[in-house]
Amino acid sequence: MLKKIVLSSMIASSLFASHQFEINLSDEDVEAGLRLDLSRMNSIDADTYFGMKILNGHEKNSETIFETDPLLEASFLIMRPVNNVSGLKVGLGIKGEFTDIDGDDFVAAPLGIEVEYKLPLNSPVAVYAGGVFYYAPGPLCFSDADRYIESRASIDFEVIRNGRITVGYRDVETDVKKRDVTYNETLYAGFKLRF
Repeated sequence: MLKKIVLSSMIASSLFASHQFEINLSDEDVEAGLRLDLSRMNSIDADTYFGMKILNGHEKNSETIFETDPLLEASFLIMRPVNNVSGLKVGLGIKGEFTDIDGDDFVAAPLGIEVEYKLPLNSPVAVYAGGVFYYAPGPLCFSDADRYIESRASIDFEVIRNGRITVGYRDVETDVKKRDVTYNETLYAGFKLRF
């Protein structure tokens, strides 16, 4: 099933001229995402993205889930360069998160911030540092969900034009009303392609 989703995402990325396709792997997990650059389709001043992502987490990277279901995500992000700080971009976004936690339906709409900084290094490969933080308190959680927290940190190496290798860490908390849940916490590696 996951192979079909990843293959469909890759095909869709070429059909719709998506801005970014990414895939991240850890010892047991697979994460695939697609971001469409809406600012290319309109005359929008800021970088504006609509995204879809699936994280097929494994119980090994969660101490609190007996059987993991994929975490599905839809997102909207606006990102702009910061004035007077070369190489720094900051974005604000909203997501929709959907999964099943051992029989409990989890639906949340977290708000968050994303940061990307091109390090001022004199090297043949451009290096980017990134960070992500999204949070949904009780009022932004639905069904059996109680709270959502996502934090990420990553380093990207642009080894070819519009192609990056990424190494990162993610911690995704999907608390339900019955208990606190760590959906996924792990180191990962992957790549990002821009079109």
